[in-house]
Amino acid sequence: MAGTFKNPFDFEGGDLTIIVMYEGERVTGKVSASAMMLASPVWKKFICPPWTPLPATDEEETNGETQKEQDLGGVNMAAVMVKSDDKDEEPPSSKVTKKQRTSQTSTSKELDFTEDDGEAFLILLRIAHLHFLKLPVQGLSLDLLLQLATVSDKYDCIYLVKPWISQWALDPDIKMKDLEKLLFVAWAFRPEGEMWSKVPLRVVEMLYVDDLGVHQFSGDSSESGRIVALDQMPPGLIERLLSKRQEVMEEIFEIAYCDLNNIPAVGCEYGGGEDNCVNARYGSLSLGLRYCAVWPPSRDTMDLSESLKDVEKDLTELPKRLDGHEYCGVEGWGRTLSERISDFIDNATFDFDSLPTE
Repeated sequence: MAGTFKNPFDFEGGDLTIIVMYEGERVTGKVSASAMMLASPVWKKFICPPWTPLPATDEEETNGETQKEQDLGGVNMAAVMVKSDDKDEEPPSSKVTKKQRTSQTSTSKELDFTEDDGEAFLILLRIAHLHFLKLPVQGLSLDLLLQLATVSDKYDCIYLVKPWISQWALDPDIKMKDLEKLLFVAWAFRPEGEMWSKVPLRVVEMLYVDDLGVHQFSGDSSESGRIVALDQMPPGLIERLLSKRQEVMEEIFEIAYCDLNNIPAVGCEYGGGEDNCVNARYGSLSLGLRYCAVWPPSRDTMDLSESLKDVEKDLTELPKRLDGHEYCGVEGWGRTLSERISDFIDNATFDFDSLPTE
């Protein structure tokens, strides 16, 4: 005999009805209103709205009990005002408040959460109801992490999930197609780990704005570039990413200009033909800067549309074609510039908490 299906959204002592979409089915469950209100300030407002009822219309007032009386749980304000002349009676505001508080938690109100991901929502509910033994014990997929971050942010209860993030958010494989997903999870939960810390910097490295003002990700030999899905970005984050891009861009060009100034003073390691070596190296780097539209060096880097990744390539690829002379210099010009730029990008940091506030 097949076992009876146990609804995972039915929690013991549940006094509030919810409707969710779970595994493709519309499911009705029972949750604890108290647990929900403690877990999320948004859920608390759903259950006990802080707003006052709308005033009744003339049509409603002609149909017996007014809409205002209905919204106050059937309390007749006129009768309460008459009785309030008795000193032993409670003030009308107190009576209304008590009646509202009682009716809001005892009526058969239903809350509809069918727009939320059912699996992620169930995790939130289990944490809110202290059902910790029913939580996942292994790492979550990126898609489920994204849905969990989405509902946690939506209902202002990210703090509720954070104690489990180190267990659920394993080091990701950072791919172009997942950048927005990874970025949203990193922003919401701030998971620890080297790869998670690289997520926003990888976005900064590949981000640029084209001549039409469209935000794009720059591709490479393994992944094609594409337009950034701005609707998946938290408020203010794209501005912070662009600000970081500008900061790193200016530092990269400062490194290149410094090396350019030092080239005439650096001899050729191969001896002979030193002028040709210096000219080739100086011309190569100058040409790279021109490709980046910052040569002569009076251009404002705010106007640049290239990504950091493409700028790095423009500045370091040409010197590698100088038939060995890219290593000329005290430390080796080509290696020094390339490594210094790469090291600077790799060692850059990104602070989500420095996002501009609204």
